[in-house]
Amino acid sequence: MKTPPDRSGITFEIGAQLEARDRQKNWYAATIEKIDYDKERVLVHYRQWSRRHNEWFHWSSPYLRPLERVSLRRQGLGSQQQAQSSGTKFSGANQELLLSMAYHPYCKAR
Repeated sequence: MKTPPDRSGITFEIGAQLEARDRQKNWYAATIEKIDYDKERVLVHYRQWSRRHNEWFHWSSPYLRPLERVSLRRQGLGSQQQAQSSGTKFSGANQELLLSMAYHPYCKAR
């Protein structure tokens, strides 16, 4: 029986999480559903999509990569800092959005 390649960040086992690129060239979080050791491929299920979208990939495919966790700090979300607008505190809110809303004519406090 053949063994999957040693790829940094990807564990070739059923249930392992990774990212896969679909036919429209978009990357999505996915899970390994099956492993075909004879044909050196994995069946990938795109999370939050129906199983009819599952795809087989050769296990050395460049269209498989480790699951990247998006940094909430990088997006400005989930921070424990507080934004203040008109004396109201917003814990964990997107500060830039709140500050831009404070200067928008339709969002001013009345």
